[in-house]
Amino acid sequence: MSILVSICCQAYNQKDFIEQCLNGFESQITSFDFEILVHDDASTDGTADILKKFEKVNPSLYRNTYQKTNQFRKLNSLTDILVKNARGKYIAFCEGDDYWTDPYKLQKQVDLLESNPDCVGCVAQFQDYFMDLEKFVTSVNTHKKSKLSFPQIVNSYFHTSTFLLKREELVYIISNYSALITGDTSYRLLLSERGPFCVLDDVVSVYRRSGDGFWTSLSQVERDKTHYRLFHDFRIKHIKSRRYYYLNREIDYLQKIVKVEKTMNNRLKLIYLFSYRKLLKLKSTISKMLSR
Repeated sequence: MSILVSICCQAYNQKDFIEQCLNGFESQITSFDFEILVHDDASTDGTADILKKFEKVNPSLYRNTYQKTNQFRKLNSLTDILVKNARGKYIAFCEGDDYWTDPYKLQKQVDLLESNPDCVGCVAQFQDYFMDLEKFVTSVNTHKKSKLSFPQIVNSYFHTSTFLLKREELVYIISNYSALITGDTSYRLLLSERGPFCVLDDVVSVYRRSGDGFWTSLSQVERDKTHYRLFHDFRIKHIKSRRYYYLNREIDYLQKIVKVEKTMNNRLKLIYLFSYRKLLKLKSTISKMLSR
């Protein structure tokens, strides 16, 4: 059996959602073979039991990993286990509390990538589901292009549950920039160096938003700090040709942080203000160099 797509799923304590997620995988209608790889990070709520039931019914479809102790602080299960074990030419992402709604998602995205060999991956539209409000909101990216390159693909938000990526390109960025991989923005930043993304203008998945998730549990200023650190690290460690872009984004987020002065003690405020002024000076220097 030749596997064309590997579906990679991270799961932890998602017993109320994992069945809907797996049904979305199994319901895919394709002209090719695919495999499902789920990493259960030592769930304590029965998530692993549900996974094993699905695996028992379709043993040839699943290649799951069950941890005995939680590995969250020790490794990146997506890059270190799932992608490493994947056999497909393409890799799809979906976490255990999100799910696919289009049974032709994989087929449509594979067709696009096969027809556009210059592309490193394919993204699509999705819906947000706000659990506290019990409300769906379609997050439509209002672009007019069938392909997005840097910086458009970075400035447009596509949830990871819509991703279908070339495995060889994923392996490249993991091998060369593993320290920079922290989430969906970092994937788009790194992969867009390698080529454009195809855009499937169909809603294919649901991103379940709850207060239990790591990102949704953060305050706005904590999210701004996370983005500031991300663009700072990229400016220091990624390719030189993009450092002016990273610098501008770094300044944007630092400016937002500095404005929230009431939440900071005097020492922390001084540190951020010093960094902000230092970056503005660096931006001025680079601008003068580029204008020569």
